[in-house]
Amino acid sequence: KMPKCVRPEVKKVVYHCIPESSQMAIALETGIVDLVIALDPSSAVQFMNNDDYIVQLAEGSQGYQMFFSGADNSEVANNVKLRQAICYSIDANGLITGLLQGYGTLMYDVCPPMFVGFNEKWMNEDYYGYDVEKAKQLLAESGYNGETITILATSSTLMQRMAEMLQSYMMAIGINVELNIVDIALYTAIRLDGTQYDIVLNTIGGTYLADHWSIRYDPAAYSTGDATSRKDYTLGELLYKTWTPSGYTEENIDAVHYYIKDNAIAYGMFNPQTIVVI
Repeated sequence: KMPKCVRPEVKKVVYHCIPESSQMAIALETGIVDLVIALDPSSAVQFMNNDDYIVQLAEGSQGYQMFFSGADNSEVANNVKLRQAICYSIDANGLITGLLQGYGTLMYDVCPPMFVGFNEKWMNEDYYGYDVEKAKQLLAESGYNGETITILATSSTLMQRMAEMLQSYMMAIGINVELNIVDIALYTAIRLDGTQYDIVLNTIGGTYLADHWSIRYDPAAYSTGDATSRKDYTLGELLYKTWTPSGYTEENIDAVHYYIKDNAIAYGMFNPQTIVVI
């Protein structure tokens, strides 16, 4: 009795979980599967101008972010100008080109634009646009003296390549960077401990901006503080104002956005597009 437009036309659907992107592409080419979801751009290029396939692009739902440690032993925890210098040193367009073959979009907040509460006016404001000279100036003002900055990332291909590109950008302005590339089990065990890194790379989902905020920046979320061992109760009070239906207002949301942005607590780098090939 369902309307015809929503009746299922396929009687049986079989799912294949293929973790390696090139093998996913081969499965599509050889007819093992009829459709692939979230194909890596490097594997999707071959299907782009082929009339035998339909390629669909959709905005990603999470984005990739860098989070600065809030632990007292971290070089970046109490040095906002050093954090700002790092953000300005990164060419987000370069990351999209180098990692995603161009199939991604810039971010203007730590969350992608489809999160409920995102304000489109942020897209017309400076969000740490790539500026080497400004980065060097802020680095000089920060008092940085050659200390090693550690980036924690997983050993997945995308994350490791991302960490390597970030290392190059930061070294170009005079920052010494060390990579700690670990398997997912170790990463999961230490990612919330800000004493283990200066920067951690991650991708965080959610529906509302407040979903993301609650698991990342609430100083009461974990025994050590927020998700990077930071205990910023000023930010916490701003977050709490948004945690009721009546408090989820543009004014209160703006206050959180600008606090995180201006203090460079975290930086949204890019949002990969999801590639579906049929």
